Amino acid sequence: MRLKDKVVLITGGTRGIGEAMASLFAEEGAIVTFTGRHAGMGIEVVERIAGTGGRADYVELDVMRLPDVQRVIQDTAARHGRLDVMVNNAGSVLSRTILETEVQDFEQLFDTNVRSVFFGTKWAAEIMVAQRSGSIINTASTAGVRGLRQRAAYCGTKGAVIQLSKAAALDLAPHNVRVNCVSPGAIDTELLRRARFGGQPDQDRLVAGIGRDLPLGRIGVPGDIASAALYLASDESEWVTGTNIIVDGGGTV
Repeated sequence: MRLKDKVVLITGGTRGIGEAMASLFAEEGAIVTFTGRHAGMGIEVVERIAGTGGRADYVELDVMRLPDVQRVIQDTAARHGRLDVMVNNAGSVLSRTILETEVQDFEQLFDTNVRSVFFGTKWAAEIMVAQRSGSIINTASTAGVRGLRQRAAYCGTKGAVIQLSKAAALDLAPHNVRVNCVSPGAIDTELLRRARFGGQPDQDRLVAGIGRDLPLGRIGVPGDIASAALYLASDESEWVTGTNIIVDGGGTV
């Protein structure tokens, strides 16, 4: 098992990419705690993971409430005696042009996508520096390395995640703590369907059409991103820090 007995905390783990990470990490032997805002969904994920023999706990959390983020990180480390992997995965999207984006829209998106990642990285790092080891993985996006119509604020927040991760990697490298990003392209999740095709019928056909336009001929699935994160969480990547792994079927080539 690639993560045997490693203590992992994942934000935004009740669905989509976060759920796939929680399930795969548990399958690989990790002791997983994941968070989300919807308790019912969290309990269902715990039961699915337990049904496959994995270990996982759910904690209700809104990452916009920073004191709660800090508490969950500290409680997870205290409960298990360490924190080996922190995945800042919770995020949101805003489908508006720069002309349509209001101050409140930007502030809410920034708080979710950037502020929570910055302080999630900081507070996990404080624990990892003390134990002289750890891997922090931040979920960014290909929107952080390219411009997209009707995504000005979203592109800005994901670009910020990539850059803060690179800078944090330099700060923490002397302490044997690694910081990396995974940048998904088009992944078939509820978030993508809502952002691109909200209210439209026959979404399966529309989603498949996105995949046909990619060099590898299909849209991504959450497991594609979870596999990249697994590499960064494992000891296989012990000489990898400050990188941004793009997983997008060749969409940004």
